[in-house]
Amino acid sequence: MAGRKIDSATGRTMRDSALEARRFQAEWLLLVASEEASLSEVIEEACTEDGASLRKIRLVSLLTSQPRWGEKKALQVLNLMISVLKVKAEPKEITIGWLVDSRSGGRRLQAWTDALQPKAPAWRGFPFSPRPRAESE
Repeated sequence: MAGRKIDSATGRTMRDSALEARRFQAEWLLLVASEEASLSEVIEEACTEDGASLRKIRLVSLLTSQPRWGEKKALQVLNLMISVLKVKAEPKEITIGWLVDSRSGGRRLQAWTDALQPKAPAWRGFPFSPRPRAESE
């Protein structure tokens, strides 16, 4: 298609649909920022036909749109996910579409879910002493 001219009506339609897609993505990121939608709700919507444009959202943008999340924390989660998957991927470039790609057999989504779980620090004396009993027990 290089060198091929697009008539003004077609170009206008393409610009309008791209603008609409970006607006839709921004609305969902704002819902996450205001805690009206969770990350899983955005991903679920991206898997629908109507939410296909959400698949272009970068995961780092999705994570940093959450309150109290910065780029450093988001990249830690993404790097953990990438290391578990043992794939070569640039953490700042991976998208929701990459995450939900059916060719991964759900492994990427599983690694994503695991990477988002809070990790408890090891107890004093780990691994040579047993876990201390909780005070409420």
